[in-house]
Amino acid sequence: MRLNAINEFRLLGAALVALGLSLGLTTALAARLALTHMVGLGAICGDPTAHCVWCAVTPLAGVAAAAVTLAGLRAWRHPGAAAPFSAA
Repeated sequence: MRLNAINEFRLLGAALVALGLSLGLTTALAARLALTHMVGLGAICGDPTAHCVWCAVTPLAGVAAAAVTLAGLRAWRHPGAAAPFSAA
């Protein structure tokens, strides 16, 4: 195996999957903080009050985590990533 045989698509895919997993952890943290905020407030944020930051960030971070992870998996399975090593 040569050192320069690393495929760019595999590297990009791995980086995007790692980013997606970190966004997933961010989603979990935001959901926990939103739940703590709702319990402390005694109600779900809504009409009488504006939505808090945690209530707004949680679904957005979840969608971003799913999209980035799926993009990373798609880059990993790219046809150009099939044979990263040469016989020479």
